[in-house]
Amino acid sequence: MRESLAGFVVEHAAPGGSLIVDHTGFPKHGRHAVGVARQSSGTLGKVGIARPA
Repeated sequence: MRESLAGFVVEHAAPGGSLIVDHTGFPKHGRHAVGVARQSSGTLGKVGIARPA
């Protein structure tokens, strides 16, 4: 997957361009929501209950 993405970026990026990759997640409340687990979240800035995007 990483190699495929890297190849795509190299082919389509403009000269002098940049790619910014961000870990995005959604804060959740409670433990009964689908896909919820305690994990590090850049969105929360700490370990909390979040669902990765």
